[in-house]
Amino acid sequence: MRLILVRHALPHRELGGTAAASEAGGVNGAGPGLTALGRRKEHLCAFARVLETEMVIIVVARLIGGLVHDRQLPLGPSVWEDTRLQLPTAGRFSNILTGQTLDGSQKELPISQTFSEFPVALLNQSRAGARKSD
Repeated sequence: MRLILVRHALPHRELGGTAAASEAGGVNGAGPGLTALGRRKEHLCAFARVLETEMVIIVVARLIGGLVHDRQLPLGPSVWEDTRLQLPTAGRFSNILTGQTLDGSQKELPISQTFSEFPVALLNQSRAGARKSD
């Protein structure tokens, strides 16, 4: 798993601009703009790297033992219910790991969609899909 993540994340390492991560606030250390909402919010870890209008967000399921039973995977709406991640900018995001395109036009991503195929997401928002937040 780690090698897969590193392989897909390396092309985005130039986004070392600002980390939307700090020790205060947000989702387990994520800085402003990356707040989780909903019933399962404590089961997320997320942070972003931003360079001008390009952004990469990593979202990871955590403490999944309390989320699932037996051999169930932590995927989809039956697990994540109303949990969502607030975004610093609206737009479309590509999940680099699965190929999914996610709609963040309301400045939120439903985790049930984000984790519909895999419980880790490496999301990229390109310059073409980005809109500055107000």
